[in-house]
Amino acid sequence: MNSIYDATQNHLHSIVSDNNKRDCNFVIKGLPFHDGENLNSKVNSLISDGLGIKSIPVLSSSDGGDGIVIATLQAAEEQKIILNAKRKLKDAKKYGKVFIYKDQSTEERSINRNLKTIVNV
Repeated sequence: MNSIYDATQNHLHSIVSDNNKRDCNFVIKGLPFHDGENLNSKVNSLISDGLGIKSIPVLSSSDGGDGIVIATLQAAEEQKIILNAKRKLKDAKKYGKVFIYKDQSTEERSINRNLKTIVNV
């Protein structure tokens, strides 16, 4: 009985810790960059030039493939500031086709996709 309880606790702990890691991440789609470029500086210029936010540095950014970049910030509040300002990108000529989303797990993306399908039917 204790082994089942411990396994359940470990599984719940891993889910919660995974969500806590994602609280500081955001996803960028359509950001033009080349292999030789510094991705962190490219994301920082997107935040400062495209969004008009000067005081939020990016800790790390990684290429997720297919034009997707996952950027990590220091705090979840910074992610909220960026997500609230993302509509400014459509007015910027350089970043007009760049989109910013909240980082989601595979399960969350699947649930959202299913809900969109149900709503569109």
